[in-house]
Amino acid sequence: MVFNISKIQYPHFITSFFIIVIFSFHGCQKENDKPETINNPPVATILASPYQGEAPLESRIKVDGTDKDGKSDIARYSLEIKELGIDFDKKNPIDTTFTFSTPGEYTIKGTVRDKAGDSDNKSVGMNIS
Repeated sequence: MVFNISKIQYPHFITSFFIIVIFSFHGCQKENDKPETINNPPVATILASPYQGEAPLESRIKVDGTDKDGKSDIARYSLEIKELGIDFDKKNPIDTTFTFSTPGEYTIKGTVRDKAGDSDNKSVGMNIS
């Protein structure tokens, strides 16, 4: 028996070989294999306004973030001002005001962590005179 494929004549056994090879490779993935999902890490943003001035200085501090996996993938938002012993986290973006009553240099660090445990942080320096 001979098959006509694209106007070229092939014997039956060659055509059967190609069909078997195609079906064999098509089912190579095991039934229990699940496709690997790749987590996109979040990206933190921090805003302190104003970030310099004379004491006492009231400053608005915001910690937020984005995630290519979706905003709902961010699990925790944290704010740290190490020099003052402030360190807390929340489930929602942070938007607060803080009064710096003592002159000095401070570092405000904002961190976002996603559900997979990946995180990112950003810092901003405060200069209070």
